[in-house]
Amino acid sequence: MTDDARPIRTVIARVVRWWLALTVALTTLSFVGSGSFARADAVSWWAEVLAGSAVLILAFVLYVAGLGAAAAHTRVRVALLAAIGIAILFSFTGYVLTAVVKPQVEVWRYERLNRDLAQRFPLGPDTPPTLLRVRELKRAGASGQTDPTVPQVYQQEPNYLLLRVLQPISLALLGILNATLGVVVGYLTTGLSPPVRRRRRWTVGLAFAVVFMAPIMVGDSWVRSSPDHSALVGVGLPLLVPLIALVLGWRKLSARRPDTADASGA
Repeated sequence: MTDDARPIRTVIARVVRWWLALTVALTTLSFVGSGSFARADAVSWWAEVLAGSAVLILAFVLYVAGLGAAAAHTRVRVALLAAIGIAILFSFTGYVLTAVVKPQVEVWRYERLNRDLAQRFPLGPDTPPTLLRVRELKRAGASGQTDPTVPQVYQQEPNYLLLRVLQPISLALLGILNATLGVVVGYLTTGLSPPVRRRRRWTVGLAFAVVFMAPIMVGDSWVRSSPDHSALVGVGLPLLVPLIALVLGWRKLSARRPDTADASGA
């Protein structure tokens, strides 16, 4: 391992490769499963899925950034700063793609299908400012909730509209936490033989993905189930598991490496 800054480029390249690979796999499966090859809006539909899944995919891929940072640096503090810096960069990119670009692509898809944009997007693309405005209209009773002519976005309850605004932010934060967890797991498995270390890191990474997805789905369903359920609880629930795992992992790492005390005080 080295504390040279150059290996960071390798870590970034690895994150990009994993991001692209999982994105292609997801969009291809969605493409085939929906029979979209014959759709007139195939290209715009694919672009919408790609942008809409960015922040979610990156939230899990950034675990790789933490592993790479731990492998590239001997000092925990340097590895943490590198991993968090990379995670912030990619999490922000994913947030912009999902929260801003994806709604714009959706409008483009409707245009290609010659749909009535004024009916579907009366307030513009479903970006966070638009969703918040729709939420205020709903809270003020300005939209007909049971009227079939009202756009679908107006049919959602105010708490779920707020969830849609906050969820990409929550997933971006999840990516940063996963990158930090990757650093901890990277150092905890350093002393293992290469084959065992590789299997252990893959096992932990896949376990994290499964365990982290469950609260995301539960939080979404819970908020959707009742207008009285808090959106903040719905988006905060997925962050609890990585936070608990990070605290436990950090305590275990601190018992092995004295330099973690310096990192925690940075």
